[in-house]
Amino acid sequence: MGIPLVSYCVAVPRPLFLLVKFLSQIRIAILVVVSFISLCLCHLLGRSNNRSHRFQTPIRVPLPPPSTIKEQLPVTEFTSISNKLQGRKKSQSTAAKHLCIVCLENLEQCDQVRMLGNCNHAFHRECIDQWIDVGQAVCPLCRAQLLPKKQSYFSILLRLFS
Repeated sequence: MGIPLVSYCVAVPRPLFLLVKFLSQIRIAILVVVSFISLCLCHLLGRSNNRSHRFQTPIRVPLPPPSTIKEQLPVTEFTSISNKLQGRKKSQSTAAKHLCIVCLENLEQCDQVRMLGNCNHAFHRECIDQWIDVGQAVCPLCRAQLLPKKQSYFSILLRLFS
């Protein structure tokens, strides 16, 4: 016994073969037209053709220049704000020192400090100025924005009447 060396073929009539080939070409043409129309509609509606547009980073609002941020953060001596901070940290021991998280040194009573607008954390003036000059606009400790956001007229009215 051996392996048969015969192959079996089915002959397809030529008109049927041409019909299938023609239908395939029509299918490709329809797909091209539909994709062109969807591309035009996306362009007109202002959407991108990229499927991963949900995962792209949002458009960032440009940051104000560092000098503007520094002007809005007041410089004070640590003695003037240490009473506020002591009131908040009554649960901790009185020997606990306040630390500048940028330079990792203790805040002394005579140090010039900046108190941030949103989170009320205090840092040495020189340390936080260098932080701002690098282009950072968030608190180095808690990542809150350095400056409070401007409120719209509508949100101010809501607060007044609620």
